[in-house]
Amino acid sequence: MKRFKFAIIVLALSVITGIGVISAQAPDDTLLLRAGGDITTFNPPFVVDAGSGAATGLIWPTLYETDPMTGLPVPGLTSWEISEDGLTYTFTMLEGVAWSDGTPMTAEDAVFTIGAYLSEELGSPQGGQLRASGATVELIDDLTFSVTFGEVSCTALQSMGGVRVLPAHRFEADYSDFTTNSINTDPDISGGPYILEEWRPDEFSRYSANPNYWAGEPQIPFVVYRVIEDNSVVIQALLAGELDYMVLPGNDLEQLEAAGVFQINPLTSNNAGFFAMNWANPDNPQAALDVDGNYVEQDVHPIFGDIMVRQAVSMGYDKDAIVASSPGATRIHTSINPAFDWATNPDLELRSYDPEAAMSMLDEAGWTMNADTGIRECNGCTTAEDGTPMAFELVYSDFFGYFETAAIVIEDQLSQLGMDVSLQRMEWGAYLSEAFLAQQFDATVISFGAGNDPGGIANTIMHSRNDQPGGGFNATSFSNPEFDDLADQANSIPGCAIEDRAPLYYRMQEIEYEQVAYDFFLSPTLYTVASPRIANFGAGPFGQIGSYWAELTLDN
Repeated sequence: MKRFKFAIIVLALSVITGIGVISAQAPDDTLLLRAGGDITTFNPPFVVDAGSGAATGLIWPTLYETDPMTGLPVPGLTSWEISEDGLTYTFTMLEGVAWSDGTPMTAEDAVFTIGAYLSEELGSPQGGQLRASGATVELIDDLTFSVTFGEVSCTALQSMGGVRVLPAHRFEADYSDFTTNSINTDPDISGGPYILEEWRPDEFSRYSANPNYWAGEPQIPFVVYRVIEDNSVVIQALLAGELDYMVLPGNDLEQLEAAGVFQINPLTSNNAGFFAMNWANPDNPQAALDVDGNYVEQDVHPIFGDIMVRQAVSMGYDKDAIVASSPGATRIHTSINPAFDWATNPDLELRSYDPEAAMSMLDEAGWTMNADTGIRECNGCTTAEDGTPMAFELVYSDFFGYFETAAIVIEDQLSQLGMDVSLQRMEWGAYLSEAFLAQQFDATVISFGAGNDPGGIANTIMHSRNDQPGGGFNATSFSNPEFDDLADQANSIPGCAIEDRAPLYYRMQEIEYEQVAYDFFLSPTLYTVASPRIANFGAGPFGQIGSYWAELTLDN
């Protein structure tokens, strides 16, 4: 399977454009945005990082838009009809739309792109859900195509939401140049609201308005994405007028609220923060399934391969202290956000902070204290050789401020239980590519969000099909056939009635909770922060700035 190569991201605190250094006084014709990391690819099926996601969101169009007030799909580049059996979605594209080079945008472009997401050979990490659904795509005519799913899917349309249409006329029809095409690193064409003008890795990317954009030429002539990874620097840049917009958690808002000039609005987000313990040996990462879909027995992690250890760790640090560091956050214990009250299992209680019980469980698991070193060692444990110290590295990035708080709390309190925990902070892009997605870590702190369906996070980071080193989001190698089956059933149950789906989600939560697939601790409240010069930004609860490109103006 081909894999896309990731670039190393380096923090950049200044931006140099073709017209000189961006000063505190933002250019009147330019919207300044923050990229959480550098761009690693402009090819959407291979996007796994925030910097690339921001860039591809400017230059490639989605099949449909998302209503910023409801979060539901609404017609945009396409409209659609659903067959009576619920399996086939027939899309009709807008007539008269063109790429920035003047070539008509047609259904052939959509079919080509969807085919790339579906290709097993290309192995797009963004296409896992589509491939698993058994979807097929068919060209009907110049403006019409259909997508047929192997079974009824409650999230069929949502699974199409991440597809960003590419220009088929710029690629080989058989995808032979798909991973090597110059568009991946230097796109000179666009079908989205903006066209790439310049990209300086680790510094910035600059875009100009696309006059051929299907929703109308954007009224803001230029957009610049700055690479700024440190949230404290982001806040200072916002206050200094060097940035116009950002999404931030509540703990980063105090200075901005005090300024009294920013447009600050809560953003509805299906997002979960968690402590991830790798179930598998990070020195030998493997996919959970072989090429025939059979489950693979993996090398276990010498410490976290034991369920008793994971349960002890879950009780061994104070999650409430982490939640308190993120204003507006909600304490959670499974992947399902409490906002989905109908799908939240009411019988599962939050694990309390209980270091005494944690130490007893570690003793029972065969990890006993060495009185001379103060570090626990394997003494009859099931995952390592006797004498192996209970030492591991906790790697993290500080994309959101509470990641570092969580890492420090976990390191401090687990050390008090006799674990030798070392912290390693990495830049966001390098962390994603070299540690998290590569599955080359012992433990980490991160968060994940996935759409507006309760099973979105569970499917993405816990389904076995997404345990793919280098490209899948199931980075801990949690693999459970019953869980996979329940997740698939919940997504395909006839009629998709919540009363029929809820019991399936209840059982999924029992499994992930008991086995500590991930140790979930909070669902953050995120906020959109826009400078006073951004006008016509509706700021709906489901609307980030990408929902408004054609309407936005700058009031300087």
